[in-house]
Amino acid sequence: MCGTKRTSELERLIPDISQKVLIQQLRELERDRIVGRINYNQMPPKVEYYVTEYGKTANEIIDVMCSWG
Repeated sequence: MCGTKRTSELERLIPDISQKVLIQQLRELERDRIVGRINYNQMPPKVEYYVTEYGKTANEIIDVMCSWG
């Protein structure tokens, strides 16, 4: 994931995921410091997610798993 993504963008990138599961996974990834969350103080509410520096350390592992699987 490059840059920031809104929840709706992530839903389009992962078409078979329900909004509930996506939100649960994002919260878990945020808790594990894999992704970060930016809350914009505006109406309607705007939230963006990004991969943290810690999360970027998993890129090589993910690439190998994708090649293997």
